[in-house]
Amino acid sequence: DGVLLEKDLDVVETECDLHERKRRDAEVLCTLAPNTHANSLELGTSFGNGTFKLATNLPENFKVYTVNLLPEQAGLNAGKLVTHLLSKEEIGSFYRKHALKNIEQIYANTLDWDLPSQLSDLGMVFIDACHDAEFVYQDTKKVYDRVKENGFILWHDFSPILRSRIGWIDQVMRGVEKFMREYGIQTEIVNLRNSWIGVLRKEKAVKTMGSPSKIQVEEPIHQPAKES
Repeated sequence: DGVLLEKDLDVVETECDLHERKRRDAEVLCTLAPNTHANSLELGTSFGNGTFKLATNLPENFKVYTVNLLPEQAGLNAGKLVTHLLSKEEIGSFYRKHALKNIEQIYANTLDWDLPSQLSDLGMVFIDACHDAEFVYQDTKKVYDRVKENGFILWHDFSPILRSRIGWIDQVMRGVEKFMREYGIQTEIVNLRNSWIGVLRKEKAVKTMGSPSKIQVEEPIHQPAKES
């Protein structure tokens, strides 16, 4: 089981936090991380809350590599659906307060970024960078072959229930669906109800172009979680 360490998971600051969304997201990240037994990659650091969740739950000796663009790296390829452009001091500021040793920060625009060779056999990739459909599709294509068999690909801002109401969620899911169609992946994408994360477990795939994908909505898998 994962450990939830943040104290504000039930604070509702905006409409996006309704229905315990932050807690449900934390349950997904903090449950998968200790079961990966490999390094993780995060696309879209922001203030580093998600990075903190992964880093504090990964088994010993494994690391989180996290990528975020600097404002000067945005240029014409930043996409439109970007949550915010943070300064270098703001990027990862949450996890840096906790002085964690198993995080490596990378500054890059994921669309132009070439993955270094050491980022392979990853246990988990969490995609939460630009939310434009084409960017989500390209980010997913870029990392898919670096995820080990039975590893996980996660997309944030992914909710079958809310896609008809929230434009950027629909864009993320369109990007995921384009990837799934192109790669002929028939494995179900699982969404913990009221979370905004879609989870794909990478199986040994046989590519059958154009096969439909499935999305399964699951009921919450935790009892009410304790804060540590």
